[in-house]
Amino acid sequence: MQIDNVKIEKLYGYIDKEISFNKDMTILVGINGSGKTSILNILNWIISPSLPNLCVTEFKTITLNLTFRNTKYEIVCKHYKATFHYKIKSKKYTFNPLIVKLQMSPAEIKNDETLRTRLIEDYTGLGPEDKEKKTWELVSKFPNPTIIGLDRNLYTEESSDQVYFEESFKGRRIRKRHSTTISPLDRVKEIINREYRKQKNSILNLTNLLKNKLMLSAFDGSITQKDLTTGIRYKLNHNQIEKAESQVTDYFQNFEVHNISNKEQKTISNYFSQLKKITEQYQENPKNDIIRFLYSINANQFIKVRKLLTEFEKFENQTVKTMSQIQNYVDTLNSFFEDSAKKIIFKEDTSELTFNIVGKNGKVLTEY
Repeated sequence: MQIDNVKIEKLYGYIDKEISFNKDMTILVGINGSGKTSILNILNWIISPSLPNLCVTEFKTITLNLTFRNTKYEIVCKHYKATFHYKIKSKKYTFNPLIVKLQMSPAEIKNDETLRTRLIEDYTGLGPEDKEKKTWELVSKFPNPTIIGLDRNLYTEESSDQVYFEESFKGRRIRKRHSTTISPLDRVKEIINREYRKQKNSILNLTNLLKNKLMLSAFDGSITQKDLTTGIRYKLNHNQIEKAESQVTDYFQNFEVHNISNKEQKTISNYFSQLKKITEQYQENPKNDIIRFLYSINANQFIKVRKLLTEFEKFENQTVKTMSQIQNYVDTLNSFFEDSAKKIIFKEDTSELTFNIVGKNGKVLTEY
């Protein structure tokens, strides 16, 4: 089916709209209250069709032109003083109209939802007369539209179940249903949390490998005369030491499940502080035997630390690569949110999907 155009006169007593539809996709845009959802509802009610909803909705005339099975049809829905008419015709044939006797003019219902619900129930029990059966047989063959309502839940007119598709391990798409209420946003969070659990397990395995290497490094041989000579030749500087300290600190802050204690943090700080101090002393007085000896021992120890830092870098790179799939997914979602002034953020510490309000330049205006 192809919807060609729709013309609406006096919807709710004041909205006039005429829309021509593209063959592939038509996007309705506008501020809140401009009638986007109302137009979609009208299209749904005419094509389904849902005469009860049309009978309780205030409008003067709605004309819908569509193509179904290579035949063009014109549908005209019109409210008269005491009746509602649903007329349909093609180039070759004019069908008998579906006529409903109104219990009350839609304009008189106003905002009385209880009255509206009761009238819909009353109209729902009506059936076509003999002369209307051919008309009803045609419109009943129209495909049911798929709708995303105000609650943003995806469903079809055939079922109240939510439907989604996902890729199977064999590469085929699997259709799944949720009989309970689950919104598309819930589905997005479900996917992220599931993938995060998988990647977190991978990171845990990487962490265990790193811990093993840390433990084994403690038994990496004793200091020999050759090691002392090697330590003297190694040229330490402040940048090397500070970079190493930063990497060790980052590891404990970002990848350890439990935060290290102040005492443990102080142990790390003291080590690098003493290393800086002895390096400065050696640079100032390289011929002092005691300082030279201390520098040699500490420099040799730092060589082992540098080897560990290489493992840290491997760990960090593998971790970033492991988490990149989730980040790519979030980036893709954010490409759809650019016009809404929102930016989705995945908080790893709580596994929450949140968002910030951002300005036109991407600057965060309000944090969630």
